[in-house]
Amino acid sequence: MLILIGMSGVGKSTIGRALAERLSWEFVDSDDLLKAAAGMPVPELLLLGEDVFLAKENEMLLNTEFAPDTVLATGGSVIYLDAAMERLKQSGQCVYLASSFAAIERRVDFSHRGIVKRGCATMQEVFLERESLYQAWADVTVCVEGKTVVDSVAEIATWLSGHYRGDIKK
Repeated sequence: MLILIGMSGVGKSTIGRALAERLSWEFVDSDDLLKAAAGMPVPELLLLGEDVFLAKENEMLLNTEFAPDTVLATGGSVIYLDAAMERLKQSGQCVYLASSFAAIERRVDFSHRGIVKRGCATMQEVFLERESLYQAWADVTVCVEGKTVVDSVAEIATWLSGHYRGDIKK
């Protein structure tokens, strides 16, 4: 299994879909799983409070079985969930898709996107807080800024071919 982590808007779902296609693996977006488990869209779940949101996300990830040949695009706040991250890391490799805050801010209108802030006043503070957590959980960091999806997928696939605990299709 390959777990993609990173800030909202960095391209986890887009790159994840393309990577899964290249590897002939299944693609799973944890936001879709969370929506199904909660019975409501992710932004509505976040309106119930960050603690409720994180608890539901943690529960969903702890109780979902993933096939070994899965690319999982996680929500940006997954790195706050130690139990879920430990379980995911036992199942596969974790790739941090990194980009500068300025590049992410150009892609995402955070005023219309629900995001776990954990007491941070600005999105830049959220980014700075999360950056070290993403790095701590990652087996590898791939900078996606300024790269095409194809280039990012190729870099991850090349790394994966030398580090994955199992067979991959090139």
